[in-house]
Amino acid sequence: MRNVWIIFRNDMKRIRSSVIALIIAIGLILMPSFYAWFNIYANWNPYNNTSGMKVAVANSDKGYQGDMLPAQVNVGDQVANALRANDSLDWTFVSETEAKNGVKSGEYYAAIVIPKDFSTDLFSMLNADDSANSTSSTKAEQAKLLYYANPKKNPIGSTVTNQGASTVRQQINDTLTSAVAKAAAGTLDSVTSYLDEDYSARSISTLSTRLRQQSTDLANTAQLASNYADLVDSAAALLDASSKAMGQTKDSLGAHAVDANNISSKLSNAADAADKANTSVINGLDAAADAFDAVATNVETALGKPADGAANTAASLRDISKNQVQPMIKSLTEYRSTLVSIRDSTQTEPAKAAIDRAIADVDRTIKRLNDVDAKINDAAGKAESKSQSITDAAKDIADQARAGAQSIRDVKRSYQENVVASLSGVIDSAKQAGKDAAELLNDTSSTLTAVTQNMDGQSGALSNIRELSGNLGTVHDTLLEQSNKLGSTADSIDKALASGGVDAVRKLFSQPTDTIALAMSTPVSMKRIAVYPVSNNGSSMTPFYTLLAIWVGVMFLGIILKTNVSVRIVATLDRPKAWQLYLGRGLTFVAFSLAQTTVLGLGDLLYLRAQADNPFLFMLCLWWSSFVCSMFIYTLAAVFGNPGKALCALLMVSQIAGIGGTFPVEILPTGFRQLYPYLPFSHAITALRETVGGFYGNVYWEQMGRMGVYLAVALLIGLMLYEPVSRAMTKTNKLLSSTVALN
Repeated sequence: MRNVWIIFRNDMKRIRSSVIALIIAIGLILMPSFYAWFNIYANWNPYNNTSGMKVAVANSDKGYQGDMLPAQVNVGDQVANALRANDSLDWTFVSETEAKNGVKSGEYYAAIVIPKDFSTDLFSMLNADDSANSTSSTKAEQAKLLYYANPKKNPIGSTVTNQGASTVRQQINDTLTSAVAKAAAGTLDSVTSYLDEDYSARSISTLSTRLRQQSTDLANTAQLASNYADLVDSAAALLDASSKAMGQTKDSLGAHAVDANNISSKLSNAADAADKANTSVINGLDAAADAFDAVATNVETALGKPADGAANTAASLRDISKNQVQPMIKSLTEYRSTLVSIRDSTQTEPAKAAIDRAIADVDRTIKRLNDVDAKINDAAGKAESKSQSITDAAKDIADQARAGAQSIRDVKRSYQENVVASLSGVIDSAKQAGKDAAELLNDTSSTLTAVTQNMDGQSGALSNIRELSGNLGTVHDTLLEQSNKLGSTADSIDKALASGGVDAVRKLFSQPTDTIALAMSTPVSMKRIAVYPVSNNGSSMTPFYTLLAIWVGVMFLGIILKTNVSVRIVATLDRPKAWQLYLGRGLTFVAFSLAQTTVLGLGDLLYLRAQADNPFLFMLCLWWSSFVCSMFIYTLAAVFGNPGKALCALLMVSQIAGIGGTFPVEILPTGFRQLYPYLPFSHAITALRETVGGFYGNVYWEQMGRMGVYLAVALLIGLMLYEPVSRAMTKTNKLLSSTVALN
């Protein structure tokens, strides 16, 4: 090792003994620092100094005015005014032509042009059908800003102006959204006032009460629909009984009429008319009244027979009683029971009184029919005894029968005047059916066949009535279901009111209008949290430019200093070996490199005030990187000569682009991403960034250890190949120097 120190001391003595050599040495030590400091300071905070970048703004907007927004609005002017107050860029306001020409000539980095229809398109959503103020009369248009950039002038400048254009667009969007949100927030403010005055609780309570009342009304209506169904069933029974009675009348008239063919024809006409009648209660009552008129005729016919036909007369009279009068009495009795049921379920007193009057009319009719039935049976008894008094009774029975028919018509009228007024659910269909039936019966009232009815037609009418009854049952079920739902809703409202929900809404809307508008226009905000904060861009770039300066400084040492020990110095040594010569001159390179790095690192910390989480580890990383790089570069230059120096230059160029100093490694081309793990500075820059931004685990020491691999490789190459390769390279250099080009 003695020869190693002798070589190193002699190098230092020769530098001190010559002023020129000392000046050169000082220059070599300071040169890397200036290289790094200039670059770091130039990138210290560039994005805060964009106010000098000229960006042209051309506003051609003509404004907007429409039915939904009658006031003249010019968003372009608003944007221009906002930009005048914005100093992030040097906004220059010119015409559209000047803006385009300025970008082409390089006078402006970029230009933003606001088109003449900008406001119109922006508000087209409010006036899509106003062709006078919108570029499209059928749909809303998206407003567009025209942005012209000139990347040729400066690539980073183009990126900065792109961000400025995006800021303008976002500013316009935020302004419009905020305006709409403030209008909505104003409405919420009115709601808050309403809630504060406690009207809301009373209103909600009133709503609950009304819902319960509606639920009760629907339940009552459902019950009324059920009663309607019972009433329709009674009408069906009454119509069925009337059909049977008129069928018996038809048979009797067919047996005793003088002109059977004429009666048959009229009966057919009456059957056709009855087939057209609507199914309703009025139709049944009219049919019953007409049937009783037929009873009167049948009685007169039967009692007008000669005495020798007394047995037939008695049979006819009893048949009339059994098949015509008694079924009508039964049907009217059932009809009376239905009216009583409806009266019991009716809620209002006037309706009950009206139905009571109808029941009284039915009672009188039933009494008269019973009287008629009694007299018919009495006449039948007299006929069997062949009494002559039955002829006198014929007129009385006929009159009673006709009175009974009139009483039934009175029941119909009472039904129309009293029951229909209370039971409005079926009155319309029943009235129309009764009218049609009355018109048909009045048209045929001059003949006896007006009281007949075709059995097939009656079957269809009964079918319609039964269908109506089924529909009323369905209505009852539906109304009852809706009544239950309203009741459940009222219960839910009462529960919510009791839980304090109104107070929660009042508290939510009691915030300031601007706060609510901000939350509506910008529902999501981003809070940026720097895990490893760095105070400025210059501090972020310090690891890259500092390590690059170390490499450049060592390369200059390889150019200025000789890598091989001269023959004169070797002669002064005691049996020197190749490895001693290699290490001796290597110490000189390391000493200069450490001196360069010390000045460079202290200048970063003390002069530029670059951020360092741990200044000592910052300097330690620089010293270790300097030691590794100086030995690596010295070895390549000492062993391989000029080709080794060229290889060092190639490595420097590769590391400038490939270690992620400016752009993330992940966005670099594939070749650089694959080369990245094998470059010395890849590990050095990672360790140095730990000292700037903050430490994570053992990353710092792991990267420092990986740099030691390059030191081991350099020492291995130097100790093993220094003598054989350097001799071969000496001969090669002599051959090259003998040529004209390299002499």
